[in-house]
Amino acid sequence: MTVAGVAKSVYSEGWERAMSEEFEGHLGTGTFSFVDGAPEGRRPVSSRWCFSWKTNKEGKVENFKARLVARGFSQIPNVDYFHSSSPGPSSASIKLMLAVADEKGINLNHWDVKQAQWGYHAADTLVENGFEQCKADPCVFRKMVDEVVVMIIVIYVDDILVAGSDEDCEELLASLNKKFPTKNLGECQWFDGCAIERDVEAGTLRISQTAYIDSMVERFDVQSTSRIPATPGADLGPQREDEEGGEWPVREAIGSMMWVSTFSRPDVSFAVRAVARHAHAPAKRHWDAIQKILGYLKGTRDLGITYQRGSGLGLAVYVDASYADTEDRRSVSGLATTVGGTVVSHGSKTQSIVSLSSTEAEYIAAGEGVKESLFVRAVLSFVAPETRGRTKHIDVRFHFIRGLFRSGDITVKFNPTTEQHADLLTNALSRASLQYHRRKLMDLPE
Repeated sequence: MTVAGVAKSVYSEGWERAMSEEFEGHLGTGTFSFVDGAPEGRRPVSSRWCFSWKTNKEGKVENFKARLVARGFSQIPNVDYFHSSSPGPSSASIKLMLAVADEKGINLNHWDVKQAQWGYHAADTLVENGFEQCKADPCVFRKMVDEVVVMIIVIYVDDILVAGSDEDCEELLASLNKKFPTKNLGECQWFDGCAIERDVEAGTLRISQTAYIDSMVERFDVQSTSRIPATPGADLGPQREDEEGGEWPVREAIGSMMWVSTFSRPDVSFAVRAVARHAHAPAKRHWDAIQKILGYLKGTRDLGITYQRGSGLGLAVYVDASYADTEDRRSVSGLATTVGGTVVSHGSKTQSIVSLSSTEAEYIAAGEGVKESLFVRAVLSFVAPETRGRTKHIDVRFHFIRGLFRSGDITVKFNPTTEQHADLLTNALSRASLQYHRRKLMDLPE
């Protein structure tokens, strides 16, 4: 969308108002200053407008966004800038915060900072207000009083997820507003494209992406539904010489599905990984497989992950491996990390090396699973220190799990296939198996 396009849009009034607020905000925070000319040998960086909108959990437009940004591609590295990245929180950190807030009955609020560049100053500003920054995830902060965590914050660009008492939140909000225009959007019902439904009396907190799934269904014109996301034994190998390509929006569809599979729908992670491997040269059967995933999401649009108060904050990790893919002989690792029995982190990943046996594949998967669980444990022990165990040096080699087991940092338990919930992340399952593992990981009703 260009400025000319905005002027012709039916939403022109909303975007023009957003442009005015954006420009006034930059003037107020001193983002730039007016100069007579650039220093000798240098040229000013031009700017452009970017337009978008925010939707609520029903998918309806709630707020128009206009961003005035510098055209950074014209800058020279190590001359015009030295550092250009801005961290974003892990999806596991967001879900951990939600799980902890639900378990402890802490209020959850959503704040919005009008000028996104606040993220550059976020850490210093919060530290000035008595917060500590998490070393494992720099977008997570806590405030402790008398060795008790009284506030937790997760920052995603200009969106702030806040857990704390009304009094503490009001005090911090007043302090932030002295430097950055910060708006309290009230109880958090929508964060980073995900709906949050909370029943304080029942002690449940549910996250889902129904509106996002609906937008995908409409965008890719999904006409049918499916009971499973992938057909067991389906041929999803490389395009054969006798197959022709097509003009299907494969990469766009995979990119859209990845966010859902990463955040709230572990039940489609394996299927999305399988089709993503051939996004560069898809055949008709790959597009059909994508349509099957979208059809499954359409038919299960309301599913989500539910955290239940009283389940505790015990940490567990399920790992599994599917040995030796027929295409390149590389195995698939599946892992699911749970807190209080409900998933907070999951993944389906092709192993980087070729395993020589199923035992080796399982061992590599275990290493990957333990590494992820140690990250989750680091964030969990930061926001809920009472869960902290002993901290030890971690060797990043796969064999480090042997030392962790011997030191007592982890325990290893055998799970029969019927109770190996990570099986959902390494194989295309039958409907019955899919529903069982999905229900266990996402805490769905029977």
